Parts: sequence; C-alpha cells; structure tokens
Amino acid sequence: MPTDLKQAALQEQMVDQQADLIPAFMAQLMATDDMKSKQIDEFNTLLDRIVKEHGRILSRNSSKQHLFGDQLSYADISLYAFYKVYIVYLKIYQSNIDEIVKPKLTPEIINLILSIEKEPLLAPHLSKCDSMAAVLSSKAF
Repeated sequence: MPTDLKQAALQEQMVDQQADLIPAFMAQLMATDDMKSKQIDEFNTLLDRIVKEHGRILSRNSSKQHLFGDQLSYADISLYAFYKVYIVYLKIYQSNIDEIVKPKLTPEIINLILSIEKEPLLAPHLSKCDSMAAVLSSKAF
C-alpha cells in the first residue's frame, strides 16, 4: 500500500467496489424465474460501473500500465484477480460469464491484465494457473 493516505484510501475503495459485485453475481444465479431478469440487469449495471471506473482511473494515470503511479500496486493485483475470477473461475457457476465480462473490457484494462502476468515478481506464481493472456485471446473482442 502507498504511504500517501489519499492514494491508499483510493486503492482500498476500488477494491471494496469490486467486492460489491460478488453478491450481485450470486443473486442473479440464485434468483427465481420471476426475479432472474431484474437480478441479471443489476449485475450488468454494477459490472459496467466497475469497468468504467477502472478505465477512468487508468486513463488518468500517466503510466497507463498501472492504476496508480508507475509501479505495481495492491490495486493492480486486485484488478487482475477480479477479472480472473469473473472470466475464468466463475464459469463453473455460469458457463457464459466470460462472454458477459470480456466484451466490456477496454484495451487499457486488457493491457494492465497482461502486464500483471509479465511482472517478474508475479510471473513464477501466475504461471502455475490459467493464463489470462490465453483466455483473452481465445475470442476476438
């Protein structure tokens, strides 16, 4: 975490907003037929807001390779994990979740995701699991 309290708070807030999507995802999975459409809409609206916020933060940062500053941060790793969970791991619950999330990703978000996998400190660990580079390139955007 950064030593600057404002930057630390912004990173924590972004991570907390990502966590808000988990209950929305579960609600649309568990919704009864009469509520399914409403829950799916709520999930998509929240996902759109989160993706838009990620894009806004990236566009404001001069490095364009990180959310905050020019070095790997807690927020960068969290963003990577967030999209990996929704694109790769939640397929066991909803087979088309990647088809919902992937088209929403901006080129800047994709570049950040891919740069995380190339990060020398993380590459040895991330190489042991599914590659987001492979998943993201499996279908055209």
